[in-house]
Amino acid sequence: MVGFGRVSPTARFTGATWRRHGLSPEGLHPRSEQWLAEALRLGAPLGRHLLLDDMLHARHCAIDRLLENAVICGAITHVVELAAGHSARGWRMKQRFGPALHYIETDLPAMAEEKEGLLSRAGLLSPQHEVRALDAGLTAGPCSLSGLLDTLPAEGGVAVISEGLLNYLPMQAVDQLWQSAAMRLRRFSASYYLTDCYLAEDNADLMTRTFVGMLSLAVRGRVRLHFQDVSSLSARAQRDGWRAVQVKRCADTGLGTDIGNRPGARRVRILCASAHTGGA
Repeated sequence: MVGFGRVSPTARFTGATWRRHGLSPEGLHPRSEQWLAEALRLGAPLGRHLLLDDMLHARHCAIDRLLENAVICGAITHVVELAAGHSARGWRMKQRFGPALHYIETDLPAMAEEKEGLLSRAGLLSPQHEVRALDAGLTAGPCSLSGLLDTLPAEGGVAVISEGLLNYLPMQAVDQLWQSAAMRLRRFSASYYLTDCYLAEDNADLMTRTFVGMLSLAVRGRVRLHFQDVSSLSARAQRDGWRAVQVKRCADTGLGTDIGNRPGARRVRILCASAHTGGA
């Protein structure tokens, strides 16, 4: 995501949201992120109307719950998180699963450098928890998802997460990412792909369309709602090579109703896919 300085304002805002809900330790968040998030929270009535805080909280917890279930059942031993930003998911998962899980956080070089520094200084890194520079728009090479997946042992199961990423990519780039990931993941014993998606039918009101336009200006790039409904999302995912596809509401992922049924949570769906038949 493009923004001001080295790291985008949206990455800082979402990072502060995780911290506010107790999903990450304070040491993971620079002071500048906290200042920006507070300014946006207090000064953006449009954001309050859209219930952004509830939406961001629900999608993060929903993805956590689905990932935890996949690790608990023994299917997943490696996780690759794309555009991880200031998410503390890697730290939380390593706290829970320890050496049973290899967690790789990735982001563009500037964000990856900052994230690794924050984790290291706060003492939050542990064995088999690493941060790597990766450009999700690349289809080959050491800094691509394909290049990273090629370095992992085939006998383990791999989960790929792309929270908060797809709406900043053109549809062609989403197709390339999905096709490349689905093809590479087939060589592993199990695979799982999790991402948030925003359907036009869930976000058709004028306020949302206005916010999407404003967000596009803020990040100096177009923000997109790629899919009209569940059918179009499922069909595209299957066309791009995912053999098992489910689209879930946050409330259907095992979250408590106090999070999953909030109005903001209803604006987002979670795509759960696998490159293996019956794997999602």
